Amino acid sequence: MKKCERVPSGDNEPSPPVWRGEGGLGPLDLLRFRADTRQELFDLLEGVGGRQCLVLDAGFRGRLDHVVLGGADGLQNCGVAFVRDLAPELGVFDAISPPPDRVVYLVRAAPGPVAMVAAHVRAAVRHGEVGAAGAAPRFHVFMVPRTTLLCTQLLEDAGALPHVHVAPYRLDAIALDADVLSLGLDACLLDVKVHGDPAPLECAAQFLARLEQLYGTPREVWTFGDAARGVVERLAHADVRAERARRRAHGTGAGAADIPRLFGAATPRYEFADEPDPYARAGVDALVVLDRAVDLVTPMVTPLTYEALIDEALGGIVDARARLPRDFVRDGDDGATAGVAPGAAPAPAACNGHVEYPLNSDDALYAELRDLNVEELGDRLGARAKAIREAYDAFRRNADASIAEIHDFVKRIPGLARIYRSLRTHVAVAERVARTTDSRAFRERWRAERALLEGQEPAYDLIEDLVAAGEPAPSLLRLLCLQSLVASRAGVEALRAFGCHFLGRGVARASCRTPHRSSGDVRVRADPAAGRRVGRRWHPLGAL
Repeated sequence: MKKCERVPSGDNEPSPPVWRGEGGLGPLDLLRFRADTRQELFDLLEGVGGRQCLVLDAGFRGRLDHVVLGGADGLQNCGVAFVRDLAPELGVFDAISPPPDRVVYLVRAAPGPVAMVAAHVRAAVRHGEVGAAGAAPRFHVFMVPRTTLLCTQLLEDAGALPHVHVAPYRLDAIALDADVLSLGLDACLLDVKVHGDPAPLECAAQFLARLEQLYGTPREVWTFGDAARGVVERLAHADVRAERARRRAHGTGAGAADIPRLFGAATPRYEFADEPDPYARAGVDALVVLDRAVDLVTPMVTPLTYEALIDEALGGIVDARARLPRDFVRDGDDGATAGVAPGAAPAPAACNGHVEYPLNSDDALYAELRDLNVEELGDRLGARAKAIREAYDAFRRNADASIAEIHDFVKRIPGLARIYRSLRTHVAVAERVARTTDSRAFRERWRAERALLEGQEPAYDLIEDLVAAGEPAPSLLRLLCLQSLVASRAGVEALRAFGCHFLGRGVARASCRTPHRSSGDVRVRADPAAGRRVGRRWHPLGAL
């Protein structure tokens, strides 16, 4: 396990934590990606000007915490005076403070959020709050990660388009950890496979094109599944256009402005290399794109690692944070002392007896524990506690310590105290996880899943017992899905019976929540000794 240290931002403004390994920067310098996203947001807000009210779509507060120091509340220097969550009504402003001159929306390019924006604009028009024709627009809508014809048409049909300024903001991926970039596409499998909506594929292709602009063209691209191939084909078409623009720039002296816009996004900051071969500047050896439909079994199986069980047993991990009971987190152990870099945004305040606790590689103990099997947690936590105790005892026994030794130990005290507080938190979390994994229901479910994976008898008896015990619908649906995926014949009559049961309970729309990192997350790994490669090989610039 590599030791992690924080990397300075390199500019005058502090930034959220970025991680560096012992051998230098990680597989990819995610600081560049975060800085690019942050600078684009600053440019958009500064272009709006005036006193602004920033209205955020659901879930965007947590995502901005990984981009801007202090999250949405740290944008005062860009003119943001108010921050609100998107709701059917914009509401009134504090009578003490001057009202905002501009209302800025940061919303997903989806019909629901855009319809609420249109309702706000119509209400402002009715109350005479919109300026005369030709005046600067009061409403600015930045769609994430791109503008779409459908959303623009919705604004036009509602009569709101003449009163708003519409532009894209590429908040397509967030660096949640040293090697994780999340696109936050929670329903991408549903949209692509059930609704036939290609928008998630286009968003993924736009993100990969941006990644290529920052880190270079991958030397090899491997795809697994039809959706993965669709993403890479879109990326290939964008690469072809960019390569032609690059050749025109070298031949005619034209600049980056000749590069076509990618999926409605702003023209990228593209740095042309002197080498005619784009692979000569590649910083990525291989790009592997996986279609979730290739492996539907893994999300249905109960996980056994520490990180995944936190996601299962404690209500989920959202934006690299978990909501822990307040007594799990000791005083002084939320925010800056556990998992957040000095100067970065602290964790949100406690709410309803819970506090949001950051879980990332900046917490050295969590980085060591996250991939461990639950059976190994006790021994590893005990060893860490013993090491801390021995460090204190060794200093107490050394009665003849010199001034230099005392000074060195004093400098180590803050680090030891921080590790000790983190250790207490993870011990409490591990005890809660152990209560879940030691329960009879958990073990019976795990044994049933293993029997299914080994091709033994179906788990209908266990499912009937769980139904009688009042097991939550998502848990039952996961087990039924696993049964139908791995069994040779799922048993049509049995499935119909369980379907009637769910319809009777009124949970026909219950959805199966997949485990952590199954919603459009990107894992970045440096593997000098890559194993055997399988799948389809695709060269993005092969059409040139």
